[in-house]
Amino acid sequence: MPGSTHRPTSPRRTSAPGAGATRRRARKGEGKRLREEILDVAEQLLIETGAIDHVSMRAIAQRVGVTPPSLYIHFADKEALFFECCIRRFSELQEAIISVLEDGTVLDRLWAIGEAYIRFGLRRGQQYEAMWAFRLPVDMDEAEKPLLPGYELLGVVSSLVVEGVSNGEVRADIDPYQSAIAMWGSVHGTTLILINADTHPTPFPIDLDCVIKETLQIIRRGIRA
Repeated sequence: MPGSTHRPTSPRRTSAPGAGATRRRARKGEGKRLREEILDVAEQLLIETGAIDHVSMRAIAQRVGVTPPSLYIHFADKEALFFECCIRRFSELQEAIISVLEDGTVLDRLWAIGEAYIRFGLRRGQQYEAMWAFRLPVDMDEAEKPLLPGYELLGVVSSLVVEGVSNGEVRADIDPYQSAIAMWGSVHGTTLILINADTHPTPFPIDLDCVIKETLQIIRRGIRA
């Protein structure tokens, strides 16, 4: 009313549907931490539900404690979020493998790669399984694919096979690309079996170190000249 000293009360703010606890405005550097938290939560929900299609952006936002639109500040859409979620684990895998690549014979280096791969998977457990849920972005340029961490690792292995054929360590009739995929399949399969040994037990006890060694021995015997 004119002349009244009464001030109207501000409308009460409410959280968006599906949001958890509200957050204050992020300080410098907190945006990066929030992005990592979003990835962590998305990964955990993927582990819990078993499929990307079973996880909604609203569910991720609710568990993180932000509104769903906040997620789109960091990721274009759900596919982009989960792609990044999985790729960061592949980056960790690549770092773990590159760290063990030292001077030595081709066969020794391939052994080191295989062992580092399996032990990374065992350390990560369900996170290792979840990282395989990724889908390549439909608009990804073909030239970008070889630069992805997992693809680069296959390139490292195939290059070692080429080197081994050249110096006589590896059989000359081996295709470097197909053999790289076959070796990857061998260590990947062993990793999954060992990760799930408790939930899907074998009819006899598993000696973890022995199984790893035998997997790598089979690979070595199969490619050795």
